[in-house]
Amino acid sequence: MKRYAIIVATDEYTTVKPNTPYCHNDAELLSKTLFDCCDFAQQDINLQLLSPTNHKTPSELIEQLKTIAQQSQPGDTILFYYAGHGTLHNSEPYIILPNTEVSNIEQTALPLRDISNALRLPDRVNIRIFDACHSGYDVRDETNSPPDAEGFVRAITIDQAQGWFTFAACREDEYSHCDPTSRHGIFTYALCEAIQTHEEDKDILPERIKIDVCGRVALWCKQTGHIQTPTLNAAISGNLVMARRKIKQLSAIRQDEPPTDSDAIADVPGRDLIARLALARSLTRIGSEAHIAQLTKYIEQVREVLQARIEMVNSHGCQVSLSKVKSVNNMPNSFKPPIARYIEKESLQALHDIRIIEQREERDNNIFMSILDRKPPRISYDYVISQTHPWPDSYIELKIETDGYLPSGLLYYYLIPLQTKVCLDHGVALTNDPLDINFTLEPRSGYIGFLDFNVESVSAQIDRHVEDGIRALNERYTKRVVERLDYLEREKSR
Repeated sequence: MKRYAIIVATDEYTTVKPNTPYCHNDAELLSKTLFDCCDFAQQDINLQLLSPTNHKTPSELIEQLKTIAQQSQPGDTILFYYAGHGTLHNSEPYIILPNTEVSNIEQTALPLRDISNALRLPDRVNIRIFDACHSGYDVRDETNSPPDAEGFVRAITIDQAQGWFTFAACREDEYSHCDPTSRHGIFTYALCEAIQTHEEDKDILPERIKIDVCGRVALWCKQTGHIQTPTLNAAISGNLVMARRKIKQLSAIRQDEPPTDSDAIADVPGRDLIARLALARSLTRIGSEAHIAQLTKYIEQVREVLQARIEMVNSHGCQVSLSKVKSVNNMPNSFKPPIARYIEKESLQALHDIRIIEQREERDNNIFMSILDRKPPRISYDYVISQTHPWPDSYIELKIETDGYLPSGLLYYYLIPLQTKVCLDHGVALTNDPLDINFTLEPRSGYIGFLDFNVESVSAQIDRHVEDGIRALNERYTKRVVERLDYLEREKSR
C-alpha cells in the first residue's frame, strides 16, 4: 500500500484579484508534514507551486495527475490538495490558475470534474482538501473575492462522489482566512498541527482530524473576531484512513550506541546537554561588536530596500517621504498593543523594554460600599515599548502626506532584537487628518517575521518583507482614497 499526494498552490494571478498570500507556504508546510509525520514517501509527493512565471495549462496539469494516478494500485491512497482561488462557472466548480482569464474560465481554469475523473480509480482512497477562497486576515477587502467563490465552496462541499472525502477550509458563506503572523492559511496551519500532534503509530481518521482542526480554527476565530468553519463531506462506507502517523526517530546517540537499562536515563541527557552548550556558545554573543554590527546592518538594509522601492508606493499624487532610522521611543502609542501582546504571547525575551502593565481601578475603601458593589474592578492596560540600553536605533517610517483632499498613510518597520534572532515587524496606519506626532493612528496589516544572524537568505527575507509592507500600504491606502472620493462626490451632488 502506497500513499500519493498532489499538492497545488497559487499565490498570484495575472487577471483575477485579489492575490492569495501564503498559499505557497501552506503547500510547502503540508508537503513537509506528510513526509515528516506520515507514511508518505518523498518521491510520491508532487508539489506544484504555480505563479504567472511558473504556470501550467489545465491540460498539462490533468496529464500530470493522470500519470500519477496510473502509478497507483488498488488499496493505495491519492490525496489532492489545493490552496488558492476557486469559482463556480455554469454550475461547474473550477480551480483558478495563475493565468486564468475571467472572461474565458472554461479554457483557462481547471475544472474540478476533470481532476476527479483523473484520480477516480477503483479501490483507491481518494482525498480532496481545499484551502480556497481566501479573503486574508487584515490583508485585503473581503468583498474582492473572485467570480462566485461562494458557489465554488458550496459545490465542493455537497459533492456526493462515492469513495471520496472532501475537507474544505470554510462554509460557502464564509471566507478562508490567513494570518500574517504565521504566514499561513489558518485552516492548513491547523490541519498540519493536528497531524503533527496526532498519536504516534496510529491511523489518522478524517473524522477525528476534522474535530481537532475545527477546535484550533475556532480558537483563532475567538481571539481575532473572525468566523470560519472547516467543513468535511464524505461518501464512504466504514472507516477510511487518511494516513498513519509515524513514530518519531530516535536520537543519533541512541541509534549509534543503544544504552543499557542502567544508563538510559542518566547518560543520554548528559551528552545532550554538552552538545546544547556547545551550540549556544557558537551563537553570536549578545552585546558583542558582531551582534551590534549585525543589528545595524539589518535595519539599514530595510531602509535601503524601502528607498529602492519607494516608487512602488501608490500615493495618488501625494508626497511620499522616508524617515531616517530612529529610536523606537518615537513609535506612536497606538502601534504598541499588538506588538507587546505578541511578544508576551510567544514568551519572547526582547532586548528592548516591551511589556504590558495591568492597572486596576481603585475600589472604595468603605467596607459597606465594597460589599454592595459586586461589580468586578475595571482593568486597563498600558503598553510599553522603549529603548533604554544604547542598542542601535531600529525604527523607520514611510509616510504619505495628505494634500488636504486625500488621507494620510504610514508604513512602519521595527526591528526587535531578541536573544539569538531578531523580529522584523511592520504595520500600516491611515488617517484622514494630517500626520502629527500627537495624533493617534490606527495600525493595520501588522506582521512579525524572524531573521537569523549571519545567514545569506536574510537579504531575500527582508526584500519580501518590504514588498509585503508596500503591498499592504497600497491596498489599504487606495481603499481609503476611494472611500474618501465616494464621500466627496456624494456630498457635492446634494
